[in-house]
Amino acid sequence: GYRYKHREQADSYGQGFVNFFPACVELEGEALAGCLRGLTVEEVFSAQRNSTKGILASLRANSGYLLETLEAPLAWSPIVDSAEGYDFPEEPFVAYPAGRHAKVPILLGTNTAEALLFVYNAPFKLNGLATRTVMSLIFGTFTGQTIISRYPVPGLLLDSKPVVADVLTDYQFRCPSEQFA
Repeated sequence: GYRYKHREQADSYGQGFVNFFPACVELEGEALAGCLRGLTVEEVFSAQRNSTKGILASLRANSGYLLETLEAPLAWSPIVDSAEGYDFPEEPFVAYPAGRHAKVPILLGTNTAEALLFVYNAPFKLNGLATRTVMSLIFGTFTGQTIISRYPVPGLLLDSKPVVADVLTDYQFRCPSEQFA
């Protein structure tokens, strides 16, 4: 399942986003926040999409572990950092079983099509042939074929984004939630 980023990785993603706005690049702190607040929704959405493409390209180029490329759509998510004021001091999936968590009730769950928005915002098309290939590359030949047998892909040239959304919903959201519970 999904693991949160560490601060350095999040900083890198954030800087990649800011680089799309030359007027904001040299700013820091409140001046940077003010510059970013002055952007239009269209400018922010465009930069977010383009910076996510860059994140995906970087992960592909620098990672021997292809599953990490699945993080690109979740670039804007909580981070793990032990410094005060950050979202999580350690991975929740590590802290909770070890008893290093607030002793309060937890509401845990996921939506039926949690990954659908991420998949449909992906900057590339997915047909049946591409999906079969990608599943084998990411998960290995045997596991990829097992996934395809459980999540049938439509014809080789038909849109398979709904199937990919189901796989990613289960892989990144439903299964980790069930494991955590």
